[in-house]
Amino acid sequence: MRIKIGHASIDEKGKIKGGCAGDQTGKEVCVRTWYSRPWAFVLRCKDPAKAEKMAAACEKGCSNDKIGYDQNQRNTLHTQAKKTRFDLSKITEACETDCSAFMTVCAQAAGIPVPYNGTNAPTTSTMKSAFTKTGEFDVLTDSRYLTSDTCLKRGDILVKPGSHTVMALENGSSASFQTPSAPTSASPSPAYTETQFIKEVQAATGAKTDGIAGPETLSKTVTVSSEKNSRHAVVKPVQKYLYALGYTSVGTADGIAGSKFTTAVDSYQKTVLNYNHPDGEIPL
Repeated sequence: MRIKIGHASIDEKGKIKGGCAGDQTGKEVCVRTWYSRPWAFVLRCKDPAKAEKMAAACEKGCSNDKIGYDQNQRNTLHTQAKKTRFDLSKITEACETDCSAFMTVCAQAAGIPVPYNGTNAPTTSTMKSAFTKTGEFDVLTDSRYLTSDTCLKRGDILVKPGSHTVMALENGSSASFQTPSAPTSASPSPAYTETQFIKEVQAATGAKTDGIAGPETLSKTVTVSSEKNSRHAVVKPVQKYLYALGYTSVGTADGIAGSKFTTAVDSYQKTVLNYNHPDGEIPL
């Protein structure tokens, strides 16, 4: 089942401007299911608490029929939002927005100061620059975020410059397996789940293959040397796991702890685990 998204879509006449203020049909600013545009990139808030606030604001905006769609009046939502301290459920005066102005107001509702061009909200063509200038967002361009909803997280903003932008209001089925701070330059193929990873590590270390990283599995920790391109059965699943998280520099899953493997493990440990391993040793 596809996740829900929120967006400012079209006016009551099926046009981008010229309609009456407010949502006349209930579909001008609304919730619907995810679809492929296809999207060009995803703006993911680094702070999960702020991502949740953005999503909550989006839901409130979609539920308030005082907020409609009109590109000519796209900044009137911002005017009204300021009056309610960005609680979009409390707006009582009919106003308008468009897709990117709506996403901007949702970000402001989370306390993120997305810069305006004068009094004009960013457009889909300038959103990447405006949102990343705040230092609050990562830009995800991996195809797994753009062609499917499975890896999306609640609060993610999907953008196609010059076209449209929407917000994910639910987590995709594989969202819990994503590491926001990890590189996202390429997609794993085929998909490699965390349970698969644990089972393969267990098989490689002689632990019970139940897919649960319990005491027995943790007691089987091994250390491999990176100095002699050593081969160990546990290396291959780690390579596949890192690749699934976006560390494509790890290369192919050949089971050899070479320089690419060392670099990828080191990056993961520093970025995600805040751990620096001694030179030449990689605890797994």
